[in-house]
Amino acid sequence: MLGRCFPRRGGLTRRIDALLVSWVLFFISGPLGATGFEFADIGQLALGRGFAYVARADGPEAFHYNPAGLAKLRGLSVQLGGTFVGARLAFDRRGSGYICRADTYACLYPLGEGEDVYDPARDQGPYALDPLGDVNKGGAPYKTAKMDRMNPLPLPLLSVNYGGLFGVDGLAVGVGVTSPSSFGSLRFSADGAQRYTLIESDIKAVLFGVGLAYGPSRYFRVGAVFNAAFLDARLSQATQTVASPRRAGQNELLEDDVHVRVSVTDPMTPTGTFGVISQPFDLLELGAALRLPVGFRARGRASITPSESSPDLKLVGDGRVVLEHRLPLVARFGARFVQPRFDVEVNYIFERTGQISKTPLIMKDVVVDNGLGDLITFHDVDIPFRFRDAHGVRVGGDVVVLPGRLSLRGGAFYAGTAYPDNHETFSVLFPYARQVGLTAGFSVWLWRDQREPSRAFIVHAGYGHIFQQSVTVTHGVAQQNVVRDAPDDPSAGNIVNNGRYDAGFDLFGLTIEARL
Repeated sequence: MLGRCFPRRGGLTRRIDALLVSWVLFFISGPLGATGFEFADIGQLALGRGFAYVARADGPEAFHYNPAGLAKLRGLSVQLGGTFVGARLAFDRRGSGYICRADTYACLYPLGEGEDVYDPARDQGPYALDPLGDVNKGGAPYKTAKMDRMNPLPLPLLSVNYGGLFGVDGLAVGVGVTSPSSFGSLRFSADGAQRYTLIESDIKAVLFGVGLAYGPSRYFRVGAVFNAAFLDARLSQATQTVASPRRAGQNELLEDDVHVRVSVTDPMTPTGTFGVISQPFDLLELGAALRLPVGFRARGRASITPSESSPDLKLVGDGRVVLEHRLPLVARFGARFVQPRFDVEVNYIFERTGQISKTPLIMKDVVVDNGLGDLITFHDVDIPFRFRDAHGVRVGGDVVVLPGRLSLRGGAFYAGTAYPDNHETFSVLFPYARQVGLTAGFSVWLWRDQREPSRAFIVHAGYGHIFQQSVTVTHGVAQQNVVRDAPDDPSAGNIVNNGRYDAGFDLFGLTIEARL
């Protein structure tokens, strides 16, 4: 079956190229900012107040939110904690994007050029939108693809900071290890309706940083953190050896599925965050922070598990790939109303994701052997994103119940989405739509030096639940990665991201802070 498609080598090249790109793009989704692709943010003190922490930033978490806040610290402080993330995701797949005749099952192209292209605004006569049931189960509706699990590893937060460096009040330095807020481990069925988008992913991302801040007075504090990011991912997805719009209903036979796995690593990517804080009045504090764009160059390798119908398909050579990707600028702004026993803060978050239009994948040594003596060398490829700028709003605050003993906090946030209005590119690869979150938390002083009250051991805990907008995709553009009839033919693969997506998330966090 595979051999009769190999004379047109460009189709296989495009199929595997696009497949590798889709995995690597999911890998780098974790480090993106707080409203576009990842949900919520990090740190338990900030979690409890809806992540509204840009203007306050008076604890070690300032290392992440606004480095100018480090200038508020006095003496040595150490913070160690982590956030566990629970995710629930369900995908009800509906339709292939084709229109077909119920009597003959002849199908028309949803994309491309020529007489076979249908016009959705025109009466199609005997043709109708193809619901495309699961061909492995006699055309029955697809079984809902579900994932409901806790991330196996917590998102870490470790920071060590010292205020009053060299005896200069307001001069502070810090080092820290953080993780982007994301769900790094996804597992779906290898034969589920989502398999042409994602089967499994295991993503690890860690940011190492050094920060410096100075604040001569409450009217002006400034700070900067310089980060090096480490990224590693292992992902897998199914693809098809042969597919055609003329037989769209047969394009998803399990016996034709080829599983491809990709491992990609970027050992160090530099970035930086800059911030300022000013308290012009006793009751008002203002803050702003800017994270610079990030340029990744992730290197890795691909491997293939052949299908039952094409057992001789294999990758030869080293299978090396290089991904070059740019993450957006992220800006945070905050205003805080301050009282001795409580505070309320409002933040606005902006991500310039609209500038991310495509990502290049460079093929260093990726060659396929079809088992018939043909070797096909893959070429570099670009894939579009179609994203727009993303926006978010956060509000939260603290109440001191027992000074030096107990504080309670609460908050809420709205996170926008970088997807277009019709969600045409939405899929389980990036399952983050518009979100509303409710959070709560507390801090308990386990020990406090009576002679020097600034010395203490404190436990911060937080919980948040995220409600996400249900998304229904009716004009999806994500296609199967398949061998096409011609190198420039984009229409052979079935549309695989049409359907309804429902998701929700829970965050549980605990941090121990030592002020020495």
